[in-house]
Amino acid sequence: MQGDSNFNKGNWFSNIIRKPDTGGIKSEYKTPVFIDDDKNYVIKINEILEKLVKDFSLTEDNTLFTEIVCEYQKFIKRVLDFYFQGHIGDAALEMKSYIKDLIDGSMGIALSNIKNSIAFNDKEIIISSIKNEKSIDFFRARVSEHFCEYKRNEMLHIPFNQREKISSARFSIQGLPCLYLGTTSYCCWLEMDTPADHQFNVSAVSVNEDMKILNLTLNSCDLEHLLALSNDRKIFQEGLKLWLLALSSSFVVRQSNRSFKTEYVIPQLIMLAANELNLDGVSYYSKRVKDDRLASMNTVNLALFAKYNGEEKFSKICKEILLTPSVNFSMFKQLNYDATYRADDIRPHIQDTMYPKVIGSFERQYQYSETKFYSFDKYLLSLKNEMKNMEQ
Repeated sequence: MQGDSNFNKGNWFSNIIRKPDTGGIKSEYKTPVFIDDDKNYVIKINEILEKLVKDFSLTEDNTLFTEIVCEYQKFIKRVLDFYFQGHIGDAALEMKSYIKDLIDGSMGIALSNIKNSIAFNDKEIIISSIKNEKSIDFFRARVSEHFCEYKRNEMLHIPFNQREKISSARFSIQGLPCLYLGTTSYCCWLEMDTPADHQFNVSAVSVNEDMKILNLTLNSCDLEHLLALSNDRKIFQEGLKLWLLALSSSFVVRQSNRSFKTEYVIPQLIMLAANELNLDGVSYYSKRVKDDRLASMNTVNLALFAKYNGEEKFSKICKEILLTPSVNFSMFKQLNYDATYRADDIRPHIQDTMYPKVIGSFERQYQYSETKFYSFDKYLLSLKNEMKNMEQ
């Protein structure tokens, strides 16, 4: 194939994304990308793509991948131009075409079921085509002003007959409900904007793991890792196209008091496209972390579409969900050991993986298994296991 004779030559992609002196990731290729003003989103994404085109072109015989980035740069410009011109339908069609091309013939990177997604498993397992044998753990949270215990129905998605409560968010379109889950209670805590303990209420959740999702949990280090594991041109091409899409969705704008958020355009169009292509949801790294290289499995969000077919309140996906009543975090901390001993033998899915799970920042890291959030996870999972046993 023309333009890719360099593909099998050592760590060529590492040379692109890493600094030659320290080996650290170049600032352009770290996510989330933090910017001060909304107006700088278009400028910054173009700067990053220009830099990537330049870095790719400096590698000998790398024409194929340089062209992929160039085409993506044109694609993003078309999508944003259509959107800003008021041609929302055209922007949506462009995104649908891109994602359809991405998932058609996917090798399990962009598209998979939940159980065998790289969002929730070691990449070594997925590349080796080893089937995951353990269920994936999920959690869902709600915030209350005062101590309370939410019932099951209160922990589901916002009902269809209360659409007025559904606001616009990064991966959420106004009036269209989704069921948002996190892989840990810590992830939920971040997404809830770090509430006080007495305000934080969490349920453990099991879902139908055969549901098909678009995986956006891919950063530059993940792509580097995939290349090192597989050395497969097709996997890298799929990963590169997916990484570019994930990168465009991973901007955090510090400017406050905005009625419109430009950085939400791409992820919202992704959600519309994935829904139209009959996928069940999208996974993505939390944008509340400082650096998503520490987000692997700890802080992954799963947004499941609450598909509407005339139901009064809840989507049919809710019938396939096992969900515990909520537990208040402050109340959990007051429990004695004899009330929580049942969780001693619980081993959350993220602990059955190859790499240590840490939270925080690169400057100050903490083993997740040594936090109260981890103990909270275990307790919630023990309640879920009790519910499963009662149903059998």
